[in-house]
Amino acid sequence: MKNIRIVFEYPRIPDRNHDYRAYFDGEEELNRCGWGASPEAALGDLLGQEDDISGIQADWNARWRNKRRWIIVEEGDGSYSIHEHSKNGVAPPTAKPGKREVAARLLQLLGIGPVAPQDYPEEVCVGVIERESAEVLSLNPARDSDPA
Repeated sequence: MKNIRIVFEYPRIPDRNHDYRAYFDGEEELNRCGWGASPEAALGDLLGQEDDISGIQADWNARWRNKRRWIIVEEGDGSYSIHEHSKNGVAPPTAKPGKREVAARLLQLLGIGPVAPQDYPEEVCVGVIERESAEVLSLNPARDSDPA
């Protein structure tokens, strides 16, 4: 559990509802704090915000996990790839040469039409994509060193 600090601020205003400020230790700069006329009220305000944030986050996580989602990535060569994620795992990415093709494929995946029929086979990669590298780094420099 995080430590909570409560500070007596006593601002120069006639409203005494902001005399005390409560915040989690180390999070002073996040502007997430509770205010109150007493230390108890400031603590209650802070913990109420924490409950609200936890509830919103739990709701978001539950909805996020149970839905299919697609991520479109623009590759370095100007082509695009679609990555599909669902609660059952990740599907192999689909590569498309341009924006129109990737948009048409996404519409197909969503079941939205009409979309022109695809006149070429689907290309997917199952496994590891090996990229060419100008430099190879060794994980065991002692083994690769020349004893001579």
